[in-house]
Amino acid sequence: MKLGSVEHKELFCRSFTESYKEYEPEYLPWSDLDDKALTLLRSIPFWDKVDTERHDRYGIELPERQPIQVPQNIEPIFTRFGFEECLDTFFAYGLFVIAREANVFPESIFTIFDPIIDEETRHIVFFVNTYTQIHRGQGFTPLRSVKTL
Repeated sequence: MKLGSVEHKELFCRSFTESYKEYEPEYLPWSDLDDKALTLLRSIPFWDKVDTERHDRYGIELPERQPIQVPQNIEPIFTRFGFEECLDTFFAYGLFVIAREANVFPESIFTIFDPIIDEETRHIVFFVNTYTQIHRGQGFTPLRSVKTL
């Protein structure tokens, strides 16, 4: 199969769609936390970035969600979002492991976030392996490798 071909795009999108595992935050088995853990959780400074997984199980105040404006040329937004996903995940995975090893929260909290982390990883795979980049002849070149890194 040739990278960048329609067949490649269809296979990639089909496998991405078929491997999706839906989750709804309001139906997850959230743990009961003591006051110390709740205070710590609420103080983490990334809640303003979490505007798709909204829930108020722990009384975390989230800023009002801004309306989404979709421009005619969505590619720059898509690219920026993909970059932000990679950057956020790079730091989040490390902090997640450190917090888990330090027993900062009950293990059940980390178990709940495991499928969310898996989904974030899938987003990165999707952004990094976009059909558009390969179709343009930006397959596995040194420049694309640097951009991906």
